[in-house]
Amino acid sequence: MVEVKERDSGESRYGGGRGNIVRVTSIPTNSDTRANTQPWSPSLKARLYGLTRPVDELLLRAAYSARFYHWSRANAAAPTLPTRFDLYQYVIDHHGLGGTIDYLEFGVYHGESLRWWAAHNSDPASRFYGFDVFTGLPDAWVGLPPGTFSTGGQVPAFDDPRVALEIGLFQDTLGDFVARQPLDRRIVIHLDADLYSSTLYVLTTLAPRLRPGDVILFDELGSAYGVTHEFRALEDFAASYRFHYRLLAGTRRYLQAAIEVIE
Repeated sequence: MVEVKERDSGESRYGGGRGNIVRVTSIPTNSDTRANTQPWSPSLKARLYGLTRPVDELLLRAAYSARFYHWSRANAAAPTLPTRFDLYQYVIDHHGLGGTIDYLEFGVYHGESLRWWAAHNSDPASRFYGFDVFTGLPDAWVGLPPGTFSTGGQVPAFDDPRVALEIGLFQDTLGDFVARQPLDRRIVIHLDADLYSSTLYVLTTLAPRLRPGDVILFDELGSAYGVTHEFRALEDFAASYRFHYRLLAGTRRYLQAAIEVIE
């Protein structure tokens, strides 16, 4: 403990002089603070919750599977298509995506879906951007180790000059991309990022650019694994950003789905 002496020779508010008054203030030192500090001690409830760690992924999947079930029931009127390519063609034909668009795909892999979109949108003013690190998943995903879905660093080739690739982690490339690209056409986002963190990062980074009529495609929304990743990211994003959308269509059980921004 350290004592600090302060001398005051001012007048009293009653008009009389106070002379020299010394006030002593005690300030605790670091040693006193350490002496009074107690180590963290979890409550009994926290200890019980801690016992669930080995099955936390199962519990998370159960919770979001229930939420996805109710989400699906609420959107049951939306049409379902046999395959993802049928879904792509449906949104092109029924929601005007055959015109000028900025198409952004996250998770390119061998380029199959990116190549499909470039082939089925012939508008010369459209632009197609693919984002991928091409060395596989940066983190483990549903039991699969980092590096899964790697192309060995091999980048797919495209003979369409409208197609460009942004190579690297989304967190390293998307911010600079958004800063230099106007994205003033109708935006179509294709999310095949698999991971919750990657999907949420893309949605939150692009949020300021989204306008009513823009379309977001999810490749793993309703899979047994996707509910804790892509669907969870959509739910958290919608709640945090007050993001409103409508479901346009999906594949069976909404494994893949297309949503449209409404405000």
